[in-house]
Amino acid sequence: MRAACKETIRAARTPSAVVRSAGLATGGFFARALRLALPCFAACAAAVLAHVAIDVAGDYVLPTDAYDALGHGSRWSVSLLALCAAAGGLWALVRAAVAETRGAHGALREVVRAALPASPARFVAVVALASVPILVGMAGLDAAVAGRHVDELADLVGGSFALAGVMTGLCATLTALGTLAFLRVVCRHRRALLRVVEAFLRLAFAFTSDTAAPHAHRHPRRPRVHSALRRCTSGNRAPPALLA
Repeated sequence: MRAACKETIRAARTPSAVVRSAGLATGGFFARALRLALPCFAACAAAVLAHVAIDVAGDYVLPTDAYDALGHGSRWSVSLLALCAAAGGLWALVRAAVAETRGAHGALREVVRAALPASPARFVAVVALASVPILVGMAGLDAAVAGRHVDELADLVGGSFALAGVMTGLCATLTALGTLAFLRVVCRHRRALLRVVEAFLRLAFAFTSDTAAPHAHRHPRRPRVHSALRRCTSGNRAPPALLA
């Protein structure tokens, strides 16, 4: 009895054969895509939020804010990168949900579990460290576009390393924890998401079938009718004898 229970638990924890064949298991393509999209999105979003926070807080805390004399066109560029990473992650989730509705049992759960980091604190640290060069690159890009020479390294972070460190750490923590919370919500409400995807697929199939039906009735296929001479000469049959 205990052996049977252990086999059932092991089978429940092991990805199904359909999931493995679809490439949706722990080492599948979509799991790796989601695992890569998470820190990219969180780091870019944290850098943009930290850039805005340093710009706003520097007006009240610092005597001179280095960000005031520069344009902020880099925020739109990094925000576009964050949106691309978020779109890639959502595409992986939707693709896994579609695969599960088509028979790959547990595909969405496997992808989300594979993307969730083992240590949230480590994920926050990775996002914070990755957002620092993005933040510095944003200021350098703004200075290069404005044609302004950077006198000190502190000008790339608004004029104060302490303020930049506090704001970057706070924004990275909030962004990373929010990203992990979103994944947990997806995993918790997985069945509702699958029902939505299944209903959308049914509507899409019904719409395509309805649009294809009028064309089928409008242009019916006519049976091919051959001439009498071709019917007689088809195959190995000889032509009809000519009457004298």
